[in-house]
Amino acid sequence: MVVELGVARVLTPVFGGSISVWAIVIATTMLALAAGYAFGGYRADRVGGVVVASRAAVIGALLCACIPLVRIPLVEATIGLSTLYGATVVALVLIAPALFFFSQVSPALIRGLASDGVSHVGVTAGGIYAVSTLGSLFGTLAAVWLFLYLPLLAGFVGTAVLVVLPVLLLRPVAAGVGAALAGVVILLAVPFENATGLSDQQAAAAQGFRLLETRRSPYGELRVIEHEERIRYMVVNGFDQGGIYVQTGVSAYNFDDGLVGLGRMYTPASDRVLLIGLGPGVIATALTKSGLQVDAVEIDAEVVRTARDYFAYRGSAIVDDGRRFLQRTSGTWDVIIVDAFAGGSPPWQLYTTEAFALYREHLNPGGVVVLNFIGSHLDPAQRPALEAVVTTARQVFGTVDVYPSPWESADYPTRNIFIAAADAPLDQGRREQGDPAMADTLSAAIARSRPIRIGEGRVLTDDSAPLEPLVRRTTEILRNRVREYLPVALLIR
Repeated sequence: MVVELGVARVLTPVFGGSISVWAIVIATTMLALAAGYAFGGYRADRVGGVVVASRAAVIGALLCACIPLVRIPLVEATIGLSTLYGATVVALVLIAPALFFFSQVSPALIRGLASDGVSHVGVTAGGIYAVSTLGSLFGTLAAVWLFLYLPLLAGFVGTAVLVVLPVLLLRPVAAGVGAALAGVVILLAVPFENATGLSDQQAAAAQGFRLLETRRSPYGELRVIEHEERIRYMVVNGFDQGGIYVQTGVSAYNFDDGLVGLGRMYTPASDRVLLIGLGPGVIATALTKSGLQVDAVEIDAEVVRTARDYFAYRGSAIVDDGRRFLQRTSGTWDVIIVDAFAGGSPPWQLYTTEAFALYREHLNPGGVVVLNFIGSHLDPAQRPALEAVVTTARQVFGTVDVYPSPWESADYPTRNIFIAAADAPLDQGRREQGDPAMADTLSAAIARSRPIRIGEGRVLTDDSAPLEPLVRRTTEILRNRVREYLPVALLIR
């Protein structure tokens, strides 16, 4: 379990933390365990249970200790692959070898410790699997702490040492050799990590970039990256979540102005706004500056803390899941803004008919739900995701208008797409005249635009909401785009 969770942490900053990535990690784990169980039992019948168990534990421990040594070259070699292929290669190389040997221990010990008679096989097997399961339980709980607060090297090497220690009771010489080799790995790994990390930081600094801080939470990894003391980015699980100009604290992007303007256009008399998804806090700050009362909900406490420490966010935030918060509150708002992303993908539970019904329950009369959706109405591979979200919103709201960012050219299909869902159509008198591309602000550009027509798509429900595979193409584009302007080394080290 420690190996599984540790490798998942290796994958997250590069390939995201989606359910697909976790499925790859779990599938690789199961495959390695199955192969190890079968091979361990076979070898134990021919060589001896205790001998096979001891050797497998020591070899597995060494392979586990080597994971930090090979992860960076492996990630750099696979980062250009798609999420599924890249994550599969990394998982197979980092997870399978160690777990193939670790899983040989249980069947081999059963063979070795029950060799005095068949009558003891059941008790022996039950005891070994009970101890193994309890070890996995404690290992899982320990891994949460290890990989949240300690370097990867400490987690993997610490696991290797703990595996080798029990072998001292069975085969002291083998355990001693294994411990010595693990020590060699540590002596090699520490200077390697420090030297390559320093060289990468120097290379990034030469481009004007520096990594200010890395923070980890149960939801992933946050990195704060700054360019030339001018722009500061919040990167979550390898995806850019927004940024500010350091000197002014103003958003480095314009999507926040688009969301604020769209809410104002549909509900000009709005006073209270609920924001689901805080990010660096630029939207909440823009809403507050426009005179609105803002209630921000963010599932990750580290995101809130980072927004305050590095992105000049001074407002309050409720740490909770957006839907869970709405299910437990009786509050109502004039505008509900949904701007939540997880590992490059929008959380599916915020885009189902049940979610939209919940939004509607908490809207004041004449209110509007505004969604910031990243995708494309032009790319056939990306359009089904947008069609699904819009079609789902239509199941609840009488009006669902879609505004792709009018400042993006047609050959740049993946963009912010702003969606407004309301009970009544927009009063056409609130639209502005003129060319959207010539507007001074994105909000004015949207006000000059006309909503585009979106065809029918799949209806997303809590029972069936395959949003992640629908946005896979968008996720790949976003993942590649981040690497175009942020150094890879600062995303993975």
